[in-house]
Amino acid sequence: MSDPYLQPNGTLKNLHRLTDASKLRELEYLLVEQRSFEIVSGQFDIPKTFDEAHLKAIHKHLFQDTFEWAGFMRHEPVVLEGERVQLGPMLQKGESVFLPSSYIRQAIAHLSRDIQTDPRLKSPDAMIFADGAAKILGDLNHVRPFREGNGRTQRLFIQGLAQSTGHGFDFRVVSAERNIAVSISANSGQLEPLQRMLRGIIDPRQVAVLRQAIVFLESQDINWNSRYFAAAAPGFAHTANLVANNPQFALLMEGQGDSLRLVVTHPDHLPVTAQVGKEVSFKVPELTQEQGKDLEY
Repeated sequence: MSDPYLQPNGTLKNLHRLTDASKLRELEYLLVEQRSFEIVSGQFDIPKTFDEAHLKAIHKHLFQDTFEWAGFMRHEPVVLEGERVQLGPMLQKGESVFLPSSYIRQAIAHLSRDIQTDPRLKSPDAMIFADGAAKILGDLNHVRPFREGNGRTQRLFIQGLAQSTGHGFDFRVVSAERNIAVSISANSGQLEPLQRMLRGIIDPRQVAVLRQAIVFLESQDINWNSRYFAAAAPGFAHTANLVANNPQFALLMEGQGDSLRLVVTHPDHLPVTAQVGKEVSFKVPELTQEQGKDLEY
């Protein structure tokens, strides 16, 4: 079945009548960034009901300048360029297959109930909350309710959930490559990589070293966004090559080939004998329960 959202050349139909996909992506990014700022800054208020209406309101605001179907989910018919159309029941990206559209409404209602009943999502402990949020984000990623724009909509949705309980995620330090990898894992039932990611970006100490490393990488013209880039996870043993080490952060390269990762940690977590250009083994200590409660976003 052909995709009625696409032009003959494969570019999404859009309000700007652009036929070049790269130009559309560039313009869409700028417009969505502005709309996202309006939500985050409170200039545009969306009631935090954490349900289907909430998701639709976020998506509509983000993409209203670009797509006629902003705010419409996959299971809903829409009018595109004067023609009433309906997407097919299945959506697939690469090897990832998402929920059939006929189950979207039911799945989101179930997800909304989980938000209300999962005790982890009311926990003052940031790490416990992050694990509960990973379950919600993983389920929402599998539902994939919109034709496009799911990731940006989901991040604002889960950020609103975090703020409602006194927590906060900083998705600005998540590389596109890592986001894709953890999303694929979550869609196949492996939630742990997503949990580790959210645990890292809810912890302001890990976020701080990631930000410092990003400044360094950008100063070296290294595109960190196209690489798997993460803070070293507490409680896990790491063996990696030390690339840079200064009072603010230590940058290491872990793995090789397709599994190569950029790993960041605080230099205090490395042995005193660590040398740039050499392999080093270390382990970041886990947070105690009291430390998890004391994290301030």
